[in-house]
Amino acid sequence: EDRSIAVTFDPSTARDPGGDEAAGAHLFETWRMPRTAALESIRLGLVRAALTAHHDGVLAVDLLTLELLALVRSREQAAQRDAEARDGRDRVTEGAAWLRRNLDGDIDLFALARATHTSPFHLSRLFRRHLGLPPIAYLRQLRLERAAQLLGEDASSVTEVCYAAGFGSLSHFVTAFRGAYGVTPGAYRRGARPA
Repeated sequence: EDRSIAVTFDPSTARDPGGDEAAGAHLFETWRMPRTAALESIRLGLVRAALTAHHDGVLAVDLLTLELLALVRSREQAAQRDAEARDGRDRVTEGAAWLRRNLDGDIDLFALARATHTSPFHLSRLFRRHLGLPPIAYLRQLRLERAAQLLGEDASSVTEVCYAAGFGSLSHFVTAFRGAYGVTPGAYRRGARPA
């Protein structure tokens, strides 16, 4: 998409009757950009160049206008990146909360993506970026934490804990638990329960 912009700068707007360059400041007051040293330098350069009546002044206005447009564009891009990052964090937070609420259910990546209103691929990238894990690995971690909690405070059997934490297979649960905690769920229970 081609976009162009035309900028005109009337030298008469850059000075007050006393010829003060600072009067050109009102041209920048309607902008929604914070005052920065770079913006102030461009503003003063534009005012000085507009006050110059020869060819060098026109060239300076053109160059400063390009510099100004580059500054505006970089601010827009930074704002867009910040908004995308906030949106990504929000989607991961929303997805993690949804996983916690539905731990014991049959969850897959597509259900989680639907719940967070994003694509499965994009959601996986966001989880990896913000949590260091893909969503399914994060779900497994949550389920293992829940199982450890239940083993430490509940008298339910290991099989009941397995299904209450959302695992669909006892052998898969025991293998995953041993991988995460270094002991079987039964050994964890014996060590986790008060004497």
